[in-house]
Amino acid sequence: TKISNIFLILIFLIVFYKSDGQVQRIVGGFSAKESQFPYVVSIRRLGDHICGGVIISRNFILTAGRCVVKNFSNDGVTSYPAHEFNIRVGSLSLYDKGLLWKISEIMVHSNYTNMLNDLALLKLQEPLVFSDYIQPIEVSYERPSLKTSEISIAGWGFQKTSGHVSRYLQYITMDVVEPSNCMSHLLGDEAEKSLLCLQFNGGGICTGDIGAAAIYHGELVGLASFSLEKCGNEYPDGFTNIAYYRQWILQNTDLI
Repeated sequence: TKISNIFLILIFLIVFYKSDGQVQRIVGGFSAKESQFPYVVSIRRLGDHICGGVIISRNFILTAGRCVVKNFSNDGVTSYPAHEFNIRVGSLSLYDKGLLWKISEIMVHSNYTNMLNDLALLKLQEPLVFSDYIQPIEVSYERPSLKTSEISIAGWGFQKTSGHVSRYLQYITMDVVEPSNCMSHLLGDEAEKSLLCLQFNGGGICTGDIGAAAIYHGELVGLASFSLEKCGNEYPDGFTNIAYYRQWILQNTDLI
């Protein structure tokens, strides 16, 4: 049942997932170059960076549901008010350059349960103006196969397990591993299809990287969702498999 699944997920979170309740957690990364990732944005709540996100059209940003969800239960999902959020686009820096864009509406996946269906769409108040530094990314049709390597992850998260978010955009490359390495067997059959499990020894996502894009051959294949134990350890990281949710994304945006 949904209640028992949520209970199981909560146990999973207590044992394996640590969050500070504010900034959601690239360890071992490299500094990105100008226009290398023009679709990556900083999502800000009440003026502070909390998560990464990606431009998928002039009007929509895709990010992790946990970045915007206030609470969830069998009765549904409640997000924080849209007016508390904005995004910084077109800049490698968290704190200057680029443009700040306001959010008019937040749509979280209706079956969001923290570990599963961890997706949200942010509708912008005004359409983006594309440039060399502001571009959308193609939403992938296909899940990358097992043992696929060189999947790029870009974000502003902690560069070590304690400290501060990175001032400038960082990236690493990771490999696809078995979903069971991300404890998908605890989350039911759907997790085997909806989760993407990525690993890089000595690196990975950290505080500030939730919602970060996973890119393969120029397409969006995943969004950072959770990290097991502390950042940058031997455990892989959990990503939302974008191909699995492609139809939901198309139905709720202007991409069709």
